[in-house]
Amino acid sequence: MSPRTRIAVLVAVVALAAAAVAVAAAVLGGDEQGGGGRKGNPPLVLDLGLRSDREAQDLRHAAGLYAEGRLETSSRAALTTSGQRDTS
Repeated sequence: MSPRTRIAVLVAVVALAAAAVAVAAAVLGGDEQGGGGRKGNPPLVLDLGLRSDREAQDLRHAAGLYAEGRLETSSRAALTTSGQRDTS
């Protein structure tokens, strides 16, 4: 067997072993029903530093609306802040 063939066989064996470990972990650790992800919208974090200009104030206001679950209002506030016009 040539050195190149030996390396190819070794890589294939290692890849199969890694796949077997991944499948075994999924089967043995998969006792949960459904996904355990976070409910609702993802958290929003703005790092505006010490800015106190009008845009920073508007973005903080929009972030507060988002945190309260008022998504439509917060997106409108953020779009207005970024210079886009509300067309609705």
